[in-house]
Amino acid sequence: MTQEARQRLAALQRYTEPGAGFLVATMDLEIRGAGEIFGASQSGQMAAVGYELFTAMLEDAVKELRGDEEATEVDPEIRIPVSAHVSEDYLPDRHARLVLYRRVAACRAKEELAALAAETEARYGHFPQAMNDLFSLVSLKVRCRKAGIALLDVTSQKVRLDLSQATANLQDRVLKLLRDPPVQVRMDPKGLLELNMKGKATGPLSLAEAALDICQA
Repeated sequence: MTQEARQRLAALQRYTEPGAGFLVATMDLEIRGAGEIFGASQSGQMAAVGYELFTAMLEDAVKELRGDEEATEVDPEIRIPVSAHVSEDYLPDRHARLVLYRRVAACRAKEELAALAAETEARYGHFPQAMNDLFSLVSLKVRCRKAGIALLDVTSQKVRLDLSQATANLQDRVLKLLRDPPVQVRMDPKGLLELNMKGKATGPLSLAEAALDICQA
């Protein structure tokens, strides 16, 4: 019997109460991957993008099909080289991890995210680094979404921002920044604002926060 088969049997044995079908299906999604919603492949895609991103993408697609106005909200892409996840060592229960991922992904305000972090730490214990990084990444995404920043990319000491959908307020601030920049700033060939953050912070997450502080000062 394969490991996946054992995991599925364990899920069936664990969730036997009425209405437990969703829990079994959710666990099966994590075991095999969710697959392509409108394609032939039926496994593995969720593992590639991460559960929280997969569910967010799915929800946005449904909103767009329904014509909801919220679907026009910027969904920032965050590219930062850190290992941000809920580890099995920290939270062994698979379903609890999925629920936590979904709750983190659903946060739309820093206060909401901070409250969830405090609740999670109080319940499961002190965060390992990967958990701190997860909440920091989502905090950056919340900040970017509010400002209309479509992309936040950190490579080495440079931070690149896609401001093509930025709010009018942020665009005005960036124009002032370009006239009197506190750091080396340029527009790269792809039209992204690039800030050279050398010496301004340590670590990619701190660099990203510092770059956003400069743009929004």
